[in-house]
Amino acid sequence: MTDDVRSRTSRLAALSGIGYASLVFLGSAVIGGTAGAGRHSLDAADSDVSEYIRDADVTRVWIGEYVAVVGYGLFIFFAAYVWSVVRRDVERDWRDSAVLGPAFIYVALAMVGTASLAPVLNRRGDVEAAARLLDLRSVVFAMAFLFFATWLAGVGIRSLRTRALPASLSRSAVGIGALQFVGTPLANLDPVFTGVPTFAGFLWVGVVSVLLARRGPK
Repeated sequence: MTDDVRSRTSRLAALSGIGYASLVFLGSAVIGGTAGAGRHSLDAADSDVSEYIRDADVTRVWIGEYVAVVGYGLFIFFAAYVWSVVRRDVERDWRDSAVLGPAFIYVALAMVGTASLAPVLNRRGDVEAAARLLDLRSVVFAMAFLFFATWLAGVGIRSLRTRALPASLSRSAVGIGALQFVGTPLANLDPVFTGVPTFAGFLWVGVVSVLLARRGPK
């Protein structure tokens, strides 16, 4: 691979991070535009679930889901590229799997959570089944956030050792990951517990994406 091609592919891999953050945020916002009490809470009443699936704009949900899924796919490239930058090891070892594995699990779980809206809105007459699927969606996304936090903290810890990223970004990765771990179990009480660290994680990815794209391969 020539230096020019290597530089272009590295920049594209780096920019996949801002693509991920933008598309997932946009897709979630589109889906959230059809939100109601029944979509967010595990203890929502059947009447709330019924109201949500009756009033949801199905076309907007499909568009939002497609955009979000494309974004999650881009995260795989970004996660792999960031880890190649921060690990700075000649030989691969178990730490590659320990950090990259959670990134791939995060994407898989997030896609399952995203896709779970399809059977809910395609079978509007069965409120009980819809409620179960929405509960499953909430739990799957909670697990996904925990794996995202694992990846983020792992990258931050490794970068503190190798100094591949600015110290402020390395420490903030660890901090956001820790906040996500603490906030996720409390999200059923109030979505803000997971919303704040999730948004901070998107912001971190966007900043690092631009930084690495400008830096280029080393």
